[in-house]
Amino acid sequence: MKIIKKIMLNPLVALVVMVVVVAIRILPLRLASGLGGWIGRSLGPRFPVTELARQNLRSVLPNLSDQQIEVLVRQIWDNLGRTAFELPHLHQVISKRVTVIGKELVMPLIEQGQNVIFVGGHLGNWEIHGPTLSLHFGRVNLAYRALNNPILDGLLGWHRNRLVWRMIPKGASGMRKMITSLAEGESLGILFDQKLNNGIAVPFMGRMAMTTPAPALFALRFGLPLVVTTVKRLPGVRFEIEFRTPIAVKASKDKTTADQQQMEIMTRLNNDLGQWIMDNPQHWLWLHRRWPKGE
Repeated sequence: MKIIKKIMLNPLVALVVMVVVVAIRILPLRLASGLGGWIGRSLGPRFPVTELARQNLRSVLPNLSDQQIEVLVRQIWDNLGRTAFELPHLHQVISKRVTVIGKELVMPLIEQGQNVIFVGGHLGNWEIHGPTLSLHFGRVNLAYRALNNPILDGLLGWHRNRLVWRMIPKGASGMRKMITSLAEGESLGILFDQKLNNGIAVPFMGRMAMTTPAPALFALRFGLPLVVTTVKRLPGVRFEIEFRTPIAVKASKDKTTADQQQMEIMTRLNNDLGQWIMDNPQHWLWLHRRWPKGE
C-alpha cells in the first residue's frame, strides 16, 4: 500500500494541488483570500476535526457560550482558508501588506553581529513569519515540518525558498543543521506552539502541554537572545507582525542548571504566546490536540 501511495497517489495529489495553486495565482489577492475564507468557514465547521477545536476552546475559555464558540470556530476556519489561498500570493503580501512593529528592538543586536532565535506560533497567516524575518534581518533560517507528500514538500519548499534565507526541516539531521547555522552566526525562526510527544511538559494557557524545548536548548547552548514574534490578521488582507523585547539568555554551565533554565525559558515563552492567543483566539490554529486527551 505504501508503494502504491508513493508511486501513484502522491503524484496525483501533487498534480491536483498544482492546478488549484495556478488557478488561485491568477485571481487578484483580495479575491483569492476572500474565496479561501468563504470556503473555510462554510466547509470547515462540518469536518470531524472541528470538534477538537470546540473542546480546546471550551477548556481554555470556559466562560464562552456555545454560540460564541461557534462564531470563533467559523473565524478560525476563515483564517485557515485565507492563509492557504494567500500562499500563492505570498511575495505580494510580504512586499506590500505587512506592518512591522518592534523592529527597532531587534536591529541593534543584528547590527552588532549578534544572531537571534525568533519564536512564534501558527498565528494569523503564519507563512509570512519566515519571509519577513529574512527580509528585515538577513540570514535567518526557518525550521519547518516537512510534508508527508515529498513532491508537495519540494514544491512548497521551492516557493518558500524564494523568500526565506534557508529552510531547514525538523528532525535529527535538521537539528544538526540548525546547530551548525547558529554556530556560524546565522539566526533561526521556530514555530513552537504545536504538540511534541517527546518534548517537555510546560504550562500553556492554564494546562500542561508537551512542548518542544528546542528554543531553550539552542539559546542556552550558544547564549543567544530569544524574540517572541506574533502575527495578527488585519482587514483588507493586511497583517501586523510584532517583535517583542529580546529575552537575554546566558549559556548554561552545567546540566542541572540547564534543565532548570530550560523549564523557566519555555514557561515564559508559552506564557507570552498563550496570553496573546487568549487576547486574539480567532487568530490561532486550534485544530490540533495541543493538550493530553481528557484534560
